[in-house]
Parts: sequence; structure tokens; C-alpha cells
Amino acid sequence: MSRRYAEKKDLETAAEWPTGIYLRLSREDGNDESYSIANQRRWLLDYIAGHEDLKLRKIYVDDGVSGTSEDERAGFRELLEDIYGGKINCVLVKDLSRPFRNSADQTRFLEETRVRYNVRFISTRLPFIDTYRHPETLNMLSIGFQGMMNENHCRETSLKVRDVFDIKRKKGQFIGAFAPYGYGKDPD
Repeated sequence: MSRRYAEKKDLETAAEWPTGIYLRLSREDGNDESYSIANQRRWLLDYIAGHEDLKLRKIYVDDGVSGTSEDERAGFRELLEDIYGGKINCVLVKDLSRPFRNSADQTRFLEETRVRYNVRFISTRLPFIDTYRHPETLNMLSIGFQGMMNENHCRETSLKVRDVFDIKRKKGQFIGAFAPYGYGKDPD
């Protein structure tokens, strides 16, 4: 029996899917919770409401955290631990850039972790993926390209931020978050 057939057979026996929603945004927008996080939550809760087989178990959030490394994201690490512990077997995200900004991590999760733990993965946008209802979506070229584009976006953003800081330094402008020792910040 092929691995894909065995995996499909195991997943077919699940009458309901204990589901974890994963939300992430790279930087805060000044509120207690980012507007983007709130929008992602609303979007995915509406998605679950339209799918009776998805049973929400937990929402995992990394607000103001880069998606380039799993190590720095407590919410994502907790999601993985709940997968390993059998608490959830379905992961729901808005799009691939939320859980993955690193194409190697994306590939490792989709091709190894997901298969080993029989996890259904659903990305509702960019590109749409449902590894249970539409397993062929994992074979689309756009998945790999999207992973590379997400990783490249981080690289480009980092270069742009460094360029701005270099220009400000050359002009003698302050670039830190705190006033240097002995100085006070202008309240305006």
C-alpha cells in the first residue's frame, strides 16, 4: 500500500477535525492586538463556521514576530507541540506567508511533519490549499513559488530597512528607539 493511499485512508476516518488556527503579523501597529491579527481571526473563524467538520480547539498567535524562524515564534512552537501530542490534526491559516517566510520550513512542514502526523493543512488564500478535500493542491507549482516569494519578501524588506537606516545615520539622524544616555526624548 502506498504512503499516500495509507495517509488518505487514515484521514478519511476522521469525522471531525480538531483544528488549530495560526495567526501571525511581523510588526505591531500600535494597538494591543494588530488590526491584521484581528482581521485574520475574523476571516478564519468565518471559514470554520462554514465547515461543520472543523472543530476549533485553539488559536495560536504570534503578533509582532517575524515568520523567518520557528525558534522565535512561541505560538507556532505551541502549535507544533499540539500536533505532536495529537491535540489537533488540522491547521488553518489565511495564507502561506503567515506560518512560513522560509521556503525550507514550508517544505519541511508540508512534506514531512504534515505527512508523519496525518495533519490536514488548509490555506484559504494565496494559494488555496486543502490537503484533505483537494490533495492535488499540494502539487501546484505555485506552492513552491509562493514559498520562494515569501522568503524573498523578507530579504528585500531587510535590505530596504537597512538602506533607510544608513541614510539616516549619514544625515546624523537618531535611529534608535530610546534616547542616548543623558538625553531626553522630545515629547512631540
